[in-house]
Amino acid sequence: MNITREDRIKLERLKHAVVCLDVRELLRIELQDLLSEPKELMGEFSEESDYETAIKYIERENGDDIRTRLRRLWKETYYWLMIQQRAKMIGPLPKSSGPKTDITP
Repeated sequence: MNITREDRIKLERLKHAVVCLDVRELLRIELQDLLSEPKELMGEFSEESDYETAIKYIERENGDDIRTRLRRLWKETYYWLMIQQRAKMIGPLPKSSGPKTDITP
């Protein structure tokens, strides 16, 4: 895999920010990356291989997005266990004193 000069510079900045624990620099790099134009999807698509490369990039990116969403959904299955454990720590809630308004079900 070939790393472009821009990617090398970005990686060096990221390493420097991590070493210095400069959160602002990390956020600036991430925001810049998020808002930058997708160079891999721009340019002249004059060859068949250009289209194939772009399609592979899109498929890989979609796969990464799906993997991230699935991981997040899997983690959410553990929330209920955490809630139950916290409820045991808190104990029973006090009884409600009844409706606070004249509105009833």
